[in-house]
Amino acid sequence: MAGSLGAIWIAFGMNAQTEAAKSKKSFLEYNRFPTRVLTDASFPTPKDLTTDQKAHWAKVNADLWSPYDYTLLLDADTRVKGNLSLGFKILRDGWEIVLIPSIPPLPGIFLWTLSGTEKRGTLEELGTWKHMMLNTGVMYFQKTCRVRKLFEAWRSEWLRYKDRDQGAFLRALRYCPVNLWLLGSPFNSAEGDVVEHLFGRAR
Repeated sequence: MAGSLGAIWIAFGMNAQTEAAKSKKSFLEYNRFPTRVLTDASFPTPKDLTTDQKAHWAKVNADLWSPYDYTLLLDADTRVKGNLSLGFKILRDGWEIVLIPSIPPLPGIFLWTLSGTEKRGTLEELGTWKHMMLNTGVMYFQKTCRVRKLFEAWRSEWLRYKDRDQGAFLRALRYCPVNLWLLGSPFNSAEGDVVEHLFGRAR
């Protein structure tokens, strides 16, 4: 595969840095790709944001600060249990982003991590009251023109509410479609066999 590839983490705050170190260690047990961890000491962010908001702002800017042509973005509170080269192979085949849908806490629950205001606004803009949540805690992407436009829209949409990033991603995807491949829950869930997600531990 032509072009560089690697894995990145965002770790803003001591707790997140501790979790990112554990995630990176687990990653390197099964994978030998280059890695980079971004901390708040190395990434300029608006001063009026909380630490959690700054971490989300760094995520929606990941296309700009990632040094790789093909990037795997992992949340700090993930634990890798297997080889993650599959996502890079999918990108090589021409897909631009690889994501994993979230598992709802209960049947019929949609966009549950969003505030009430953002949830209502997002569902209205998407034109449906039922929508799949795409979890950005494990995300592969390559640097194409369409992905660049998607990230630009993602940043713009995030700034509207300055909260979680999933709703902003869905709204951006509506306006800036890309070739998107979905993997199953083993790659990103609380019981994931390949990537276990310990939701919220890094906060």
